Amino acid sequence: METLARYGQQHQDGEDSSQVNMFDLGTEGAGIPEPTLPQIEGWSALEKLHYEKEVIGFYLSGHPLDDHRLEIKHLCHNTLVQLTDLKALTGRDVSFAGIVTKAEHRIAKSGKPFGSFSLEDHAGSHDFMLFSEDYMKYKLYLQQGTLLFVKGRAAERTWGRDEGQMEFKISSMDLLSDVREKYITKLNLKLEAERVDDDLARELGLLLRSSPGKCKVSFHIASPHENMVVEAPSKGLSVTVSEDLIRGLDGLAQVSWTLN
Repeated sequence: METLARYGQQHQDGEDSSQVNMFDLGTEGAGIPEPTLPQIEGWSALEKLHYEKEVIGFYLSGHPLDDHRLEIKHLCHNTLVQLTDLKALTGRDVSFAGIVTKAEHRIAKSGKPFGSFSLEDHAGSHDFMLFSEDYMKYKLYLQQGTLLFVKGRAAERTWGRDEGQMEFKISSMDLLSDVREKYITKLNLKLEAERVDDDLARELGLLLRSSPGKCKVSFHIASPHENMVVEAPSKGLSVTVSEDLIRGLDGLAQVSWTLN
């Protein structure tokens, strides 16, 4: 930026100057070379989305959570909008994901630290407060742009002047990038016995072995004619639930799958 500003100023100075001697007549306009622009890396997808939100107020080319649709589909049972009606969630395990759009670390009059943060998902946003042990436990996650997976429960407060009012109590908080390996521990593959042949067995075996990892694999062989399902856990095979693996499984019409 500084180089361009300097070039612009030099060019303007040349335009403003009216002192041209006879020896310059043949070289007019050749005295100031154009600057060479430096080679820089492009923005990452998250950086691009961050600046879109900062400049125009909303995400234009996507959403920061788009790369985690698998985790959201299989692990998140709620959206942030649902937290506006905590009574409807009473007694239920609640889980959701979001991006931290605002975070503040403060000190109360008593001298104790506390924090507040806002999360946003595809459906909306919600504000949270953390005090005492909860704040000390989760304060490192309170950074703008962090993608989080949160679990908790809605319940009535049992003490203080707000006793009887509903509140959401966070029970765990993880980086969204960590939860696939941490919480998805089993891949269930369902096949109809009558449709299994050597070609399918070979193709499925190659696909699973191409994505080694820690997630266990269990085969569920169904026979509609005999109205029975046999589960056969794989003892020597475990996988990483990658995007390539999921795309491969989706490409096998004879196979359906679920995650636990």
